[in-house]
Amino acid sequence: MNSKKLNYMGLLKTPTNYLWIIFILLFTNQLHSQQQVYGFEKISTEIEKIEKGLSQNSVRTIIQDSKGFIWVGTWSGLNRFDGLQNKIFLPDINNPDMTLSNQVINALAEDQNGFLWVGTEGGLNRLNLKSLEIKQYKSIGNLANTLYRDTIHSLLCENNSLWIGTQHGLFLNDNISDTSFIIKTVGENKLIGKNIRNINSLNDNTLLVSTDKGLYFLDKNTLKIQHHFTTPLLSSELILSTLKYNDSILLIGTEYGLNILNIYNFENKIYFASKRKDSLTNNVIVALMKDADTTIWIATSGGGVVQILESKKGGFSFQKVQALGLQVRQSPDKFSDEIYYYSMLQSRDGIIWLGSAWSGLYKLIKERNLFQKFQKSDLSKGLNDNHIWAFYDDNEQFWIGTEKGINIYNKAHHNITYITAQGQNGYRLISNKVRSIFKDSQGNFWIGSYKKGLSKFFPEDGHIEWFTPYSDTAHFIANNTVWKIVEDRYKNLWIATHNGLQKTNLITGKTKVYQNNPNDSSSISSNVIYNLYFDKSGVLWIATFDGLNKYNKKTDCFQVYKHIKNSHNSLNINKIFSIYQDDSLDYWIGTIGGGLNHINHSTGEISSLTTHEGLPDNTIYSIHSDDYGNLWMSTNYGIATYNIKNNNFVNYTVNDGLVSNEFNFGASLKDKFGNLYFGGMFGFNVLKPKELRASLYVPEVIISEFSVDDGPSGYFLESGDKIHLKHNQNSLLFRFSMLDFINPQKDSYKYKIVGMNKEWKNLTSNYPIIEISKMQPGTYHLLVKGSNSKGVWSTKTTDIKIIIDEAWYNLLIIKVVFAIILAFFIFIIVRNRIRRIQYKHRAEKQLLELERQTLRLQMNPHFIFNTLNSIQNYILKNDIDQSIGYLSKFSKLMRMMLTFSRDQMISLDDEVFMLKAYLELENLRHQRGFDFNIIMDEDLESEFLNIPPMIIQPFVENAVIHGLLPLTERKGLLSIRIGMQEDFLNVIIKDNGIGRQQKPNQKSTDHKPSVMLITQKRLELINKSPEYQSNIKIIDLTDEQGQACGTQIEIRIKPLDTIKSVNL
Repeated sequence: MNSKKLNYMGLLKTPTNYLWIIFILLFTNQLHSQQQVYGFEKISTEIEKIEKGLSQNSVRTIIQDSKGFIWVGTWSGLNRFDGLQNKIFLPDINNPDMTLSNQVINALAEDQNGFLWVGTEGGLNRLNLKSLEIKQYKSIGNLANTLYRDTIHSLLCENNSLWIGTQHGLFLNDNISDTSFIIKTVGENKLIGKNIRNINSLNDNTLLVSTDKGLYFLDKNTLKIQHHFTTPLLSSELILSTLKYNDSILLIGTEYGLNILNIYNFENKIYFASKRKDSLTNNVIVALMKDADTTIWIATSGGGVVQILESKKGGFSFQKVQALGLQVRQSPDKFSDEIYYYSMLQSRDGIIWLGSAWSGLYKLIKERNLFQKFQKSDLSKGLNDNHIWAFYDDNEQFWIGTEKGINIYNKAHHNITYITAQGQNGYRLISNKVRSIFKDSQGNFWIGSYKKGLSKFFPEDGHIEWFTPYSDTAHFIANNTVWKIVEDRYKNLWIATHNGLQKTNLITGKTKVYQNNPNDSSSISSNVIYNLYFDKSGVLWIATFDGLNKYNKKTDCFQVYKHIKNSHNSLNINKIFSIYQDDSLDYWIGTIGGGLNHINHSTGEISSLTTHEGLPDNTIYSIHSDDYGNLWMSTNYGIATYNIKNNNFVNYTVNDGLVSNEFNFGASLKDKFGNLYFGGMFGFNVLKPKELRASLYVPEVIISEFSVDDGPSGYFLESGDKIHLKHNQNSLLFRFSMLDFINPQKDSYKYKIVGMNKEWKNLTSNYPIIEISKMQPGTYHLLVKGSNSKGVWSTKTTDIKIIIDEAWYNLLIIKVVFAIILAFFIFIIVRNRIRRIQYKHRAEKQLLELERQTLRLQMNPHFIFNTLNSIQNYILKNDIDQSIGYLSKFSKLMRMMLTFSRDQMISLDDEVFMLKAYLELENLRHQRGFDFNIIMDEDLESEFLNIPPMIIQPFVENAVIHGLLPLTERKGLLSIRIGMQEDFLNVIIKDNGIGRQQKPNQKSTDHKPSVMLITQKRLELINKSPEYQSNIKIIDLTDEQGQACGTQIEIRIKPLDTIKSVNL
């Protein structure tokens, strides 16, 4: 922009050093403070963020164990801290042998076997880091009477050895794995009676022993003194701390000054406190430490903490550590220079821990400007207002819309200009309440305002045109409130107003306004238009007060997305603020009160994420993405980032450096460098995702607390551990911890229990606890993942195996024995039942056989009676020859009947032979006689087919007596045909007798002779056996005139070769 033209237009140009600093930070990231700024947090007995504060505020020693816990030794108790929860260990007078020997904790050291050694004012303790069991050492060799009651000031574990510095000398246990715990005196008795203040290792062979009588170099192998340094070489003989600076320089902290000793030529330089800014702040050097960046830290007693700076001239200077409260609502405690310190530690995540004498534990974190903050300042001219509503990045210029006009920053000249509603007509905005800024393809700027209309800015000469609903056609706007302006590829300017969607062609000036028509479902859903968005295909999406709209250019109509009651596949609310399409082409919809809605582009499925899933607020003003798979959203309560892959939210508030928790709709931008801008009610923030590096230290999740059936808890679990429980120990509690101390309140977790559920469930650090009740016996795997405050997930999944045994009565062997016993009883019951059934069956079978025999006996006398009657007739007629012949055949037939009556079955041949004998006798018995024939199919194997005896004969006898013998008009004819049909023996008995209907004076039901009734009864008894099947069919034969001319009987019987043999 030409500065002369700007001055001519009456625009204010205000280049300032302040602005240069601001925007150098904004666009170059080259400016850094000379002094590192730290953020601090105080942890004390009164802290409210954790369930229990410190046991006491005088922190004497701090270490971090191999698992990541911070252990804090105080004047009254030992503390284990995981970032959120503090577990306290104190002596217990009711259980003195299983707790600490003394409450004053002076020294801590961890060995390679997983034990923490605790030195107290009253002896030595060993704490199992896993089970938290404590063992006291009361009798230690010849020194039992002194060590147990002695004060231990320092401990050092190396390899398998433990060095013990006491108030009365230095001792060594060179094999701490040995249960006998034998210690040795070292230093050729020269250290006996010395107050050992500190033990440190100089190298593999030399131990540094700090005492109240100077500094000793001790040979670790021979346990002999190599060197002894004291005054006047050193500034004081009371040595409090040592630190190896490099291979040749040793730093020695005393009660009076800092000593820089060359260990090769023993030259020493002493530094004392003075009033100079680059000097020590206090002469009592309590602790020395080198951090991961090789910066040397010095903790003093009453002079705060300082760092050593190397001078270009070869000496050292000192710089006070400055720190600001990490939390906006921090308690009024300050990071004072006058605090007295005892101890220091740098944990693996880079945090500096400072143990103070009376003020608790301080946590120092390097201040990382995650969100750069830009606000109006009263000290110099910069932003003219803190109410930010719009951004536009125009290559060399950056436009910011506020409640007091537009701020334009020139990136090349590092100056800022303003365009406001004040000044000369034709060169001023229609309103200072800017809501949108857009540069069209012709190079002109359009500035939408709140309730005042639209301004068009021409950069060439700086003049401005106004557009209102009351202007002429060329300067018409549908409504005075303009929220968003965009341009499509056809030179159409789309303008979101409070009274419809306006389209104006930049070439022709043709304007069209789209408004809602309640009678047209293809019209835009609302006249209140909030936002416009072109997706990656160039399709225009419109966010309105009443639904989401997708514009169809071909039809010039809109597809509307709205909430559908009782539908899970619709928007959850109709008020829409923002729209975004990610790289996978899915759509993300920011709503007013409905959270974040998601539209799957391939399936069309719609889902939602709200505060229940982790959003800080359900009103989302804007949505952008970084290049790492995260969505960034400004909300009504801070900024939220959502990792699409991990389905995880990380939320930021003023405590993380935001200008405010409340942001403004439309005040967001992603520039060409990937920087994200979010404006609110108190300025704006800039986030640079490229420089937002993930934390290098992302610990695994551990189970910091585990309990069974509401019992005592304490020991922790780590990946690979196994829990083996009884069947009635099935109510479990697990507490998770990331051991991430930077901002543990933002840690989050996912877990699932394989064998119980399939889906991952989310937890936050507010309550990182799961409680499982009434777990069924079986094998389970508890899988846990963790994310730190930056949303970086642990690379490994913590896996805890849980085995719950079956109850003894559910064990396999018990079940087998029980099954065998049960099977035995069932066998006895079933066998007895079968026996009873068999007995009953045999009885019924015998009864059935008796009935059948009775029927046969009833049938045989009937036949015998008829036959004897015939013989009597012959004798009365004195026909001797006929009588003898008849009697001979009768006797032969009787023998056959007696023989067959004893058999259950007889062959078909025998039955037929008996039928022939019977018919011959009947033919002899009657004077007129009759003709008969018996025909069997040629393929019938009659000798192998067995049937019940005399089953056919009664039907033949009935045909002869009742059909043929009464016949007077013609000679009788009886035909018997026997054949097989579908495994059945088919017997057809046909006569040409008088038939059943010509018997006078008898009803049909009385025509059945006794022999027929007996035979039918036999067949009924036969059919009681399910394997037998038989039936009888009787047909009355008639001639052409319908007169009776005989009877036909069809009998179907299943022969024995296809059925089981039973008594018939």
